[in-house]
Amino acid sequence: MPDSEQDVPDLEPDAAADAGVGPRAKRRWRIAFVLLGMFVLGLGGLWLTRERLADRIIAGQIESHGLPVTYRIESISAGEQVLRDVVVGDPAHPDLTIERAAIEIEPTLGMPVVSKVTLIRPRLYGSYRGGEFSFGSLDKLLFTGTKKPFRWPALGLTLVDGRARIASDYGPIGIKAEGRGPLRGGFAGTLAAVAPQVDGGDCKGTGASLYGKVKITAERPHFVGPLRLARLNCTKSALALGNVGLQLDAKFDSAMDGIEGTAGLSAGTAAWQGRTAAALGGQSNFALRGAELTARYTLRGTAIQSAEAGAAALSLEGIFRGHGRFARIESEGTLGASGLRLGSEFERTLLQAQNAAKASFVAPMIQTMRGALQRESRNSQLSASYVLRKTGDGFDLVVPRGELHGGSGQLLLAVSRLDLSSSSAGSPRFSGNFTTGGAGLPQISGRIERRPNRSALARLTMAEYSAKGGRLAIPQLTVAQLANGALGYSGVARMSGALPGGSAQNLVIPLDGNWSSSGGLAAWRGCVPVQFDRLVYANLTLEKRGLTLCPTRNGAMLRIDRKGTRFAAGVSALNLAGRLGNTPIRIASGPV
Repeated sequence: MPDSEQDVPDLEPDAAADAGVGPRAKRRWRIAFVLLGMFVLGLGGLWLTRERLADRIIAGQIESHGLPVTYRIESISAGEQVLRDVVVGDPAHPDLTIERAAIEIEPTLGMPVVSKVTLIRPRLYGSYRGGEFSFGSLDKLLFTGTKKPFRWPALGLTLVDGRARIASDYGPIGIKAEGRGPLRGGFAGTLAAVAPQVDGGDCKGTGASLYGKVKITAERPHFVGPLRLARLNCTKSALALGNVGLQLDAKFDSAMDGIEGTAGLSAGTAAWQGRTAAALGGQSNFALRGAELTARYTLRGTAIQSAEAGAAALSLEGIFRGHGRFARIESEGTLGASGLRLGSEFERTLLQAQNAAKASFVAPMIQTMRGALQRESRNSQLSASYVLRKTGDGFDLVVPRGELHGGSGQLLLAVSRLDLSSSSAGSPRFSGNFTTGGAGLPQISGRIERRPNRSALARLTMAEYSAKGGRLAIPQLTVAQLANGALGYSGVARMSGALPGGSAQNLVIPLDGNWSSSGGLAAWRGCVPVQFDRLVYANLTLEKRGLTLCPTRNGAMLRIDRKGTRFAAGVSALNLAGRLGNTPIRIASGPV
């Protein structure tokens, strides 16, 4: 081994000249080797103290966010840091716990960046109160108040058995999530949520659950799966739903400020304010961005039943728009129904009216109508278009056209330009045109017009309707509605047929009266002329005469109110001729 620097063999001259190696070059190499040795020793020292340095770096990052965190370092390497037993918040009531967190570091030309995070059995605890989320000490990290659009971090995430518990105004919610992949595109996993009891004040639900697959493509999360609810009951609105399912296929915008997709609805049973359905179903394509919702929908119901009417099937198809968090609503579409029939309450009302009029020609008319409606209800078809607008506490429903065809194919009801509006300022208002018809049913046509000061005026006519020897026609009838809902009517009716104790031929009676919810019905407040071709009572027959009926002191001949039904009338004079049995008679007198 050489004893000194001079004993070291020189390079060949040519080689030394070519390499430019001389005494100064040799000194530079010595310095480089010394620096390299110091660097290696420094790396060795860093390696020996890596956990302490990593702890300082991690603690500094945590301290910069002001998070109360405890953890244990499992391992540290150049490319990965592994922590265990991470606890964020009060250890007795933590906001987040993570059994194991592995953070992969990717070196770059500048500062190294986090490229992947693996979380093993994280547990997140939060709340949703008054429309706001809170996760305790994590709020300062999650809700920074920045106005910049949200963007997913540029890193990969592996989530193993992640769970969360949210205490909300509606009840506790449990969440479970798993998956892996880059958050800006390629992540795939599953998401599940359960809420055993949902308390929305008036509405209460049981057995709510959500389960589906999640994937992120081009920074847009995509969820596919069902939302289920075992039961929903709302007391005030008398709404009840059973076995509700909503099949979702929804995609969020990249900034998480909008969502679009499809939803398929199914419900086993439904009831609302005395109306029931054996099953409900439907489909919707929707988009929700900000406070604006647009949805195209198709809804179906089977075995629909109410006190007024029923249907074998009912369908709605159209488009819905909600503006300003539903402060303003618009919807337009078509309504269809099949197998329409009278409801139990309506049928009972008709039967009661028939029994009450059993001694007159009205009873067989009602019986004939009931039979015709029952026959036509089989395979009947309803079709209509509609436009609905709602602003504040008022709404406006327009039916441009609608038709009801019976099972025989005949037109039973047609409406056009029908408009129903309502607000807190007064009673509902109607306008539009309608006609009725069909074999065995009366033919009525009418027009309803709106008037100033929230009043309305209807003009109706009914062609002569005959059934089992009785005939009834209303050549004209005018009905006026005031702003407070009170009704007044005037017109004339012509009838023939059996009457209690006798019969009438071409009996013409003026129609005059008013009705209100507080005062009931008051008819014929003034004297009215009554004309007839023949009037028979017992064995008295009067021919082609007339008389004037006048109310008594109570102000109306007929009153129907809470006190019952009362009729009282008199005549200013009598001048009648006819027969009593086979004996001709003439009756003349003063007031009676």
